[in-house]
Amino acid sequence: MRRFISTSVITSLLCALFYSSPSVLMSEDSGPAKTFKITTYNVQNWGVTDRIIEGKRVPQAMKPEKEQQAVINILKSIQPDILGVEEILQDPEDKYIKHFLETLAKNGLNYPHTFSIKGNDPRIQTLLLSRYPIEEKGALNLDSYEVTRRSGGKNSTETRKVERGITHAGIRVTPDYRIDVLLVHLKSKRNDPSLNDSKTQEEGQQIIRRNEATVMRSHIDRLLQENPNRNLVAMGDFNDELSTPAIKIIQGSKGQPKLWWMWRGDYHGDLWSHFYYPLKSYSRIDHIFMSDGARNELVPEQSFVYREPAGSPDSVWWSTASDHRAVTATFSVEERQSPSWKDDQP
Repeated sequence: MRRFISTSVITSLLCALFYSSPSVLMSEDSGPAKTFKITTYNVQNWGVTDRIIEGKRVPQAMKPEKEQQAVINILKSIQPDILGVEEILQDPEDKYIKHFLETLAKNGLNYPHTFSIKGNDPRIQTLLLSRYPIEEKGALNLDSYEVTRRSGGKNSTETRKVERGITHAGIRVTPDYRIDVLLVHLKSKRNDPSLNDSKTQEEGQQIIRRNEATVMRSHIDRLLQENPNRNLVAMGDFNDELSTPAIKIIQGSKGQPKLWWMWRGDYHGDLWSHFYYPLKSYSRIDHIFMSDGARNELVPEQSFVYREPAGSPDSVWWSTASDHRAVTATFSVEERQSPSWKDDQP
């Protein structure tokens, strides 16, 4: 008697084959790792907020179960060891963070080490999760900068802080390998016209992101001055493309240690990570940047922007889960003096 395998089983196998590493991925409970994955993922408003569901505006609604499950299914297929999450709704008792962690655990995704901070945006925050011990934590949410507000023909100086803060975690992957992770969610592209600079033609939202990037870069410089060989990753939703002033600041100018862009796309070669529905536009605004030390250990062929295999059910579609796609970089824990791969970065 012939036996047939269902298309759903085939799809699951394809997902596992495409996104899993042939190397051993182990947490602190199961032994040392040979490689590990770092993922940044904007999960689009995990919690209760006003939202559009099936084309209708619904006030103060929880992220729909279908969207939640798609986020979890995508993370199960990726299996990140270190996960940076953007857009979790704030709550005084962190109930949405707890809900996210509980939902992960119910689906077999356990992260014993977590770190979150509240910035100066009262609505959303970031969350860092790790299967490995976090041996150093830095809540970088007190730095300030000044901008000029123009209103009624008058200019005034305004002091601002990074809206969602910057999370710094020193993570011990193995006894001999540590990586420092900086997680950020820079200002959205929603403009504040009273901060526009008519001389430079720079919009207020761009000015804010440029200043937030400058604050982040100051911490990157401090960490790399302390240890030029430090394995460092700066990641998150930067709300900006590579050619913009904010991203150029993050990557460093002449005389500063360079941060390298993780350039890999999905299996079609598409690089975009965000779909903006009102304009029907695609862009790469979610990034992973690496110091020289971390770049040396990058495993490019296992690094990617998530895309579900063709023919997959909508329960694993990126578009079911969020308006962003997860970006993943895989690293070897073997310290190297130079990359073991040919540089095909565009």
